[in-house]
Amino acid sequence: MSTNVQIQGANANETGGLTQLDLVKHALKTIIHSLTQNDRLSIVSFSDSATILFRLRQMDDDGRSSALAALERLDENGSTNLWDGLRTGLDVLLEGQ
Repeated sequence: MSTNVQIQGANANETGGLTQLDLVKHALKTIIHSLTQNDRLSIVSFSDSATILFRLRQMDDDGRSSALAALERLDENGSTNLWDGLRTGLDVLLEGQ
């Protein structure tokens, strides 16, 4: 995810100062800010293996603030073990029921 994002402009493709991870973080921040106290959120990061960055929690003001802080810990490392990320996310949901 460290690849620079190509921006299509008038002068062909330009490279901006953003990475794919920067765009993912921005999208997640937008989602977090749109959640209400009736929603819950967990953040699972995955590379060689999955890691729970933020446990399932209600998105009240305190939860939202904690989720945003956890999102800042998301960084680039390893490969993309998508299955472990999905499995871990499902485990988080099962525990939260």
